[in-house]
Amino acid sequence: MNIAQAGGIYDTSDRIVPRANYEDLQCAGNTLDKTLLFTSSAGAGLDLADGFGIGLALSLAENPTPANRNSIIAWMPESDAASKSETAEKLREAFTKAIELSLDELGANYVKSPGHKGEVVEIRFDSEPLGCPDYAENPELDWGELCFVQAQIIEPKTPSLTPAFVSSEATSYRFNSKDKYRYHRFKVLLPEQAQGLQEPLTRAISRNLPDWAFIYIARGQVQLDEQTVTVPYLLEQGKPNLFIHHDDA
Repeated sequence: MNIAQAGGIYDTSDRIVPRANYEDLQCAGNTLDKTLLFTSSAGAGLDLADGFGIGLALSLAENPTPANRNSIIAWMPESDAASKSETAEKLREAFTKAIELSLDELGANYVKSPGHKGEVVEIRFDSEPLGCPDYAENPELDWGELCFVQAQIIEPKTPSLTPAFVSSEATSYRFNSKDKYRYHRFKVLLPEQAQGLQEPLTRAISRNLPDWAFIYIARGQVQLDEQTVTVPYLLEQGKPNLFIHHDDA
């Protein structure tokens, strides 16, 4: 919660659940990593997101509050770049590399799409086994039937003090996702048959990012036996951190 709020996601809060209900969970569709999560058991189909919005679209038409949208937050060390514009470009390069490495791990083919320009990183990928058709072989398909990863990185403000719980670096460029319109966006866009990729691909991308870059997911899916639970979490080097703590009872 401290990292999210310092990164501009001001309306997050921790849930306190009874210690007796604290149980191990793991990401639904998780095939890349067995990192355990923790939450309360409260029945099938539990939605811990409390009516959170539908997530991110790279559009000005949908602008829910920060906790209701997928976001990127980061603190790049001041020594890593000579200017604000260079800092933004380096973070875009870091996301491009992380996405490409993750798709390599999945055995998918990928290309930078027409949307990959300016502030936006957009990579289209295809893999028949993963449910992502190849546009070159199926040019009649709509864009909504293809697979994309999108990120929008905006030039940060001048360097400021780095929160001690993020890094030992004294000062850094902070990529804050507080603004209603101009925030750092992240989205994995998949057709229905490829939805199982959402969690493992996002976590793989996070794992391939620098340790000062985080992805906030407004409506992640975790699973306990046959139950699916919807819950927000912050990805740190591929590890999902839930906004849930147990009480002392």
